[in-house]
Amino acid sequence: RQMCIRDRLDTLLLIDKTQSIDLSLTKIEKGTRKELSNINFLRSSTQVTNESLSYLNDLLHLFKGDNSLEVIIEGHTDNSGDYRQNIKLSKERALVIKKFLTDNGVEKNKIKVKGYGPSKPRYSNSSEANKIKNRRVEIYIDN
Repeated sequence: RQMCIRDRLDTLLLIDKTQSIDLSLTKIEKGTRKELSNINFLRSSTQVTNESLSYLNDLLHLFKGDNSLEVIIEGHTDNSGDYRQNIKLSKERALVIKKFLTDNGVEKNKIKVKGYGPSKPRYSNSSEANKIKNRRVEIYIDN
């Protein structure tokens, strides 16, 4: 048997009672920063990995629930390569996410972008697995 649960963002969840699922929901408030850990980029590229594509739609739910929402999208890279090129690349990654959002109805003036390059790693760059995690985007709820 399945039951349907509808949340305030009009998302429909189908739950099979023979299995369990854990949902971790956090309140989104001004001043909150969220790592978009499921959205990663290919090395030295603005191309989102294939595994990340489905998670881009999750971002749209933020804006559908609150039309006044304003965010800063922050792009990051690992420490491989030229520092200035990484700053540029990280901003371009943030712009890719902004373009996706604006192409799907979010107002351009609600989104700012910043590129930090390798200057704010979340993980040690000592392994390729961690470098992949540092090629990330974070979203900061500005208002």
